[in-house]
This record gives sequence, C-alpha cells and structure tokens, in this order.
Amino acid sequence: MLRITVFAPKNLFFKGRFSLGIICLLFLSFLSIVFSITLGPYDISNREILNYFLDLLGFDSQSITITQVAILETVRLPRILMAFVIGGGLSVSGVIMQGVFRNNLADPGIIGISAGGATGAVLAIFTGMAVLSVWIVPIFAFVGSFISLLFVFTISTLSGRISVPTLILSGIAIGAFLNSITSAIIIFSGDIESQRQMIFWLAGGFDSARWISLKIVVPMILIPTTLAIIFSRDLNLLMLGEDQGNSLGIRVQFSRNLMLILGSVITSISVAYTGVIAFVGLIIPHMVRLVIGADNRKLIPLSFFSGAIFLLLSDTLARIIISPAEIRVGLVTSFLGAPFFIYLLVSNRKNFYSL
Repeated sequence: MLRITVFAPKNLFFKGRFSLGIICLLFLSFLSIVFSITLGPYDISNREILNYFLDLLGFDSQSITITQVAILETVRLPRILMAFVIGGGLSVSGVIMQGVFRNNLADPGIIGISAGGATGAVLAIFTGMAVLSVWIVPIFAFVGSFISLLFVFTISTLSGRISVPTLILSGIAIGAFLNSITSAIIIFSGDIESQRQMIFWLAGGFDSARWISLKIVVPMILIPTTLAIIFSRDLNLLMLGEDQGNSLGIRVQFSRNLMLILGSVITSISVAYTGVIAFVGLIIPHMVRLVIGADNRKLIPLSFFSGAIFLLLSDTLARIIISPAEIRVGLVTSFLGAPFFIYLLVSNRKNFYSL
C-alpha cells in the first residue's frame, strides 16, 4: 500500500529531499544537454560550442564555422530540447495515470491514446496526405488520439459516471482494435517506401524536430504539467479512493476527469510529433517514487526532470551507437524499459490483478 501525504508544511518545496532532488536534477539536466550537444556524426568540440553560445550573448568569436552553427541550430538543439520536453511530459503523464488508476503499473498508453495516435499517423501516410505538409502527420496523430479517448470515455460513462475498471478495460479493447487497424494498413500498403515510413514513425524518434514544432509542443506539455502540479493535492486524494476523496472535500469525478484530460493532452501531443515512445511514463515515475515517496506534489516535478534526462540520454545513445547512422529512440526505451516492466509485474502481482 502506498503511503500518501495529503497535507504538508508550507515550506514543503524548500527543505528536505525534494529541494535537494530538484537541485541535483537541474544540474544533471544541464550536464545532459551539454553532453548531448557535443555528440554526433559531425565533430564539434566543447570549445566551439562554448564560442557559439558566447556569440549568442554578443561576444564576437571566430572559431566556429557557419556549417557548425547550422548543425547546432537546425539539427541538434531542436532535437535535444524536443527530447527533453517530451521525456518530461511522458513521465508526468505516467504519474497522472498511475495516480488516477491507483496502480504503479499504469502508463500513458493504458487508455488507448498512443494506439489512436499511431492509427492516425499511419492513415495519413497510407493515403498520401503526408506529402502535402509537414503538419499532416502530427495533426492526424493528434486527432486519432482524441478520437480514441472520446470512444473510451463514452464507453466508460454509459452508467452515468466514469467507472475506473470500465475505463481501463475499454481502453485496452479500443487500443487492441486500433493496433489491428494500424497493422492492417501497413500490411495492405502496396508502397514499400510508405511501409518504411510507417514503421519508422511507429518506432518513435526526434529526427524531424524543428523550432517551429517546439513552439507548439513546449506549451502543450508545460501548461498541462503546471496544472497537474497545481491540482496534485487532488491527485493525492484520488489515490485514497472515491469515498475518502469525497469525504475530504474534493469533487472526485471532476478531479479525475481533469487529470485524465491533462495526461491525455500530454501523451497525444507527444505521440503526434515523435511517434510511439514506450515505457518512459512507466519506469521513471516508479523509480522516482522509490526515492521521494508517493506525494504527487513532489513526484510530478521530480519525474518531469528525471524523464527529461532519461529520454534525452536515450536519444543521444540512439544517435551515436551506430554513428553516422542511428536507431530509433523508441527501440532504446523499449530495450531498457521491458526488463524493468517485467520486474514490476513480478514484484507487484497483487496490485496488477487489482486493476
């Protein structure tokens, strides 16, 4: 049984392991970003990167070439920032789903959001509409995610109120149905190049990250994350159960719906722009919870930075492991996350079956 702190001192955010954790994670975030910038098939030294940032601050430096500036500005920096923000967002979504479903084996894909996004993106590629604009695939993926969410919510509210077990089971069913549609589209696509694009997208990656994409992704993740922190006390109370939450003064249905929407928005925008990246929302919240406890007021911000660092380093590994080629980051996270999930499954059998 998770121990949940509902009330805490006013100086919660300024003392103890939480503040130490934030300081450490901010420092590690900085180191991870610097480390990732220096690595790639085109060699750029630490000194040249330093000179690049000095140029941005107004100091004239002659030791970095136009080519190096172009690589940093158009390829590496957008990709690094996208991986950082998406990793943090998926971790926050994982915290929300685990809190709402009161089970640390839940993840952002449990209610079919990722499956809906995958179907939408694959459909855009299959119909040839993806060539019309770089925005088509993300739009189709985002719409697919929310159509899936709408179906799941509709089914789970047939009795007049959301039933968590029905929500989970309907999410699994809708997800399986959409995955079958995705597989059918790939199989029946007669274009080998389209099939390659579909499979490439489904494996998840940040190679298409650009500044214009970040302008949409960053607020669509940071705003729901901020709201999740603001309403994190309600999430704590939801973890106590519906009766206890009502007795402690929260509107359980409203709080649960709000949290599900926030988690769904984060997951949908992540899937729309980077494809399906598994296990980040599962393993990171659980690891942070082991260190800091189950209080979501601390767990959400710490999970954000932990997930951001994890996904950034995973993408860096994907870029350099077979350089100058690269593998998809979704393969890296699955390779790292699958064994951890098996460990959780074995060590939490009772909680799993309680779903």
